[in-house]
Amino acid sequence: MRYSAPIYLAIGLLGVLPWITRPAEASSFYYELQGGLGQVRSASPFFGTDAPSSGFGPSFNLALAYSFSGGEIPLEFQLGLQSRLSTSSVDNGMTYYGVLAPYPMVRLQLSQFFIGGGVTPVLWRRVATSPGVDSFKMVSGSLSFLSEAGFLWAVTPTFSLGAAAAAQFVSTGGTLSPKPILEATAVLRFYFGFSKKGASASSSSTSNEFKGWRYPFGSDLKD
Repeated sequence: MRYSAPIYLAIGLLGVLPWITRPAEASSFYYELQGGLGQVRSASPFFGTDAPSSGFGPSFNLALAYSFSGGEIPLEFQLGLQSRLSTSSVDNGMTYYGVLAPYPMVRLQLSQFFIGGGVTPVLWRRVATSPGVDSFKMVSGSLSFLSEAGFLWAVTPTFSLGAAAAAQFVSTGGTLSPKPILEATAVLRFYFGFSKKGASASSSSTSNEFKGWRYPFGSDLKD
């Protein structure tokens, strides 16, 4: 198959990376909400229109992820599922585009910075004369690729704010369109389900990016 090699490589990385990055027995989960602006570029032929690119529109993303180290080491491997909704318009708001895609995602986080990616054959598209979240139709025979990067600022040990940028490329019959869907978003991340055993059991439950309490909370930074 055309995409066999990348898929096998991704599966191999999923098997190896947890053992490279996992320290003592510790783990955690997090919900992540993102919202911002996106732009669909090279909309034809994916949307069946002649528009080469579009204006900006709102983007909304939701993720649930599992951390294999629970904030215990600087380099952290994370695995999860992310749903991305990207919209934009052309012709002075006369035509509205939308792409909805659920991605199995892989992330690497180094302290406050993270990078990630995903691939999915499941996506929906929308072409309409008014904005909305209705009239999405499933696309067959397409493969969508995601790459992303972001920065986090810990507000509390289990809640962080941040910013992220992402690009999605859709391949249909060997043709890339859109290429890409660009997004810039604000990030809200909520950690939960910390699990610590062994040597890490006595340590506090905090995110990787948490470096200690800061103003306005009034406590000193941790060592």
